[in-house]
Amino acid sequence: WEDRMQRTQKEKAIKQLHAELKEEKQAEIKRRKEITMERKKVAEERRRLEEDKAKMGARKAARLRRKAGRTKKINH
Repeated sequence: WEDRMQRTQKEKAIKQLHAELKEEKQAEIKRRKEITMERKKVAEERRRLEEDKAKMGARKAARLRRKAGRTKKINH
């Protein structure tokens, strides 16, 4: 009986250790995914801001050209 209980205790300890290792592995995978998603989000935000900056620059240039009295036809 004691031998069987010791085996059961060892199996339980092994299962618990295996579950902990699996949980740590899943946590590491999740952490890496979050880091990757955060980097993608930052890159997308930076790209969007650059596009907005270029668009605003073009708009401001067009306003200045109109203010100067030049149009697209004579802007060459």
